[in-house]
Amino acid sequence: ARLAVERMTNDEMAELSAIIDEMLQHAQAGEEADVYELDLAFHKRAIELSKHHLLCNLLRKLRRQINVFIRFDTETTPDLLNYASNHLLLLNAIKSRDPKKVEKVFRDHILEVGEVLAKRYQESQKQKSSDTD
Repeated sequence: ARLAVERMTNDEMAELSAIIDEMLQHAQAGEEADVYELDLAFHKRAIELSKHHLLCNLLRKLRRQINVFIRFDTETTPDLLNYASNHLLLLNAIKSRDPKKVEKVFRDHILEVGEVLAKRYQESQKQKSSDTD
């Protein structure tokens, strides 16, 4: 995201903003599948806008694994609107055009989501275990 903010045009920034606006609309309507698709689209586009070919190729190879995590996140979030709203933090960091801020906000987002997903996964495994007992 740091590279993307350094290289993106105003039109490209508007494109990311439109994705988040649409994600929020679908979240308000409770349309989980659409929120998932838009989440993928936002992150994919942010990566593409870095114009860093090695990074893009690496993340393209990890796309399936990333999609699994994002799918699990959207399916297990207790509040779809809050989930989508968290992406406003990312967008606002991008709009600041401050590469250090963008790097920090995206890093914090990834770490926070990772922690939340690990907890939700553990809870789901405990629930499955207790259901089979």
